[in-house]
Amino acid sequence: MRIPDNETIVRFANFFKVSPMYMLGFSHLMNGEEFLLDVLENIESEDCTEGLKAKYALEEYRK
Repeated sequence: MRIPDNETIVRFANFFKVSPMYMLGFSHLMNGEEFLLDVLENIESEDCTEGLKAKYALEEYRK
């Protein structure tokens, strides 16, 4: 069995427009945008200043 080097993994990930972590099965998030949205959604659920900022950012993104 051969394992590709990191450069090859990144090339394939870029070709398929997914993150290397998704391609290797370490993440359910396909790309950086999904990661950012996931993080903002988790912060939004908190009842604090950062939660309000995340809520505003998500509202602006979804427009």
